[in-house]
Amino acid sequence: MKFFRLNKAAALIVVLTSSSAAVGALTSGTYETTGKGNNGPVVVQTTIENSQIKDIKVLKNSETPMIGETAIQQLPSKIIASQSLAIDGLAGATNTSNALKNAVREALDKAGGSEKDLKPVALKKQDAVPNKDESTDLVVVGAGGSGMAAAIQGKERGLNVILVEKLPMIGGTTALSSTAFNAGGSKVQMALEKPYTAEDYYKKLKGKGPDDASLKNLAELSGPTTDWLVNMGADLGRVING
Repeated sequence: MKFFRLNKAAALIVVLTSSSAAVGALTSGTYETTGKGNNGPVVVQTTIENSQIKDIKVLKNSETPMIGETAIQQLPSKIIASQSLAIDGLAGATNTSNALKNAVREALDKAGGSEKDLKPVALKKQDAVPNKDESTDLVVVGAGGSGMAAAIQGKERGLNVILVEKLPMIGGTTALSSTAFNAGGSKVQMALEKPYTAEDYYKKLKGKGPDDASLKNLAELSGPTTDWLVNMGADLGRVING
């Protein structure tokens, strides 16, 4: 009977010891890990102290400006504040959001544990932002390229403008534009050593075919349209004539 009690007591000690060892299971340190982003690897440096994530830095990425990079800017502080990876990713930047969270998850694994080993944090409930009525001359729905252009034009014409966007970043599909477009006679083209006129562009459009009023109209409006975009702050990158 005594032998049984000793074994039971020993087993209890083992259980208690194991439970104690489980507390603070994450090894403090700084870990460099990589997640698979939308455009390539996202290299993340995660610092863990006393079973809490103290810092998250993205060391390297090739994610899309204004979209993936917005997730990189916003998510680390949310993960640290909640001490959890069960946070919403950024709408429109799902792949980047997952890359960042997976990299932090791997860091926890390298630290000898998982998300379950993080010390929980009680988050304060945020007060709801009250709705309020607004009066304006023009409401533009969607802050993509067209929406931003419309809002700027409205403002330049003296209107009060409200621009509405549901995503946490502006740009829309225009933020993904990465190819070239043709134009002729714009100020940026005419300022180069070898100018490229609207007539040059028209000749290229029609090739060896007959004159076409619609093509000529396209060529002649392309330059002013380019100037209009540049005047609003559009960054066209490289300009190549010919």
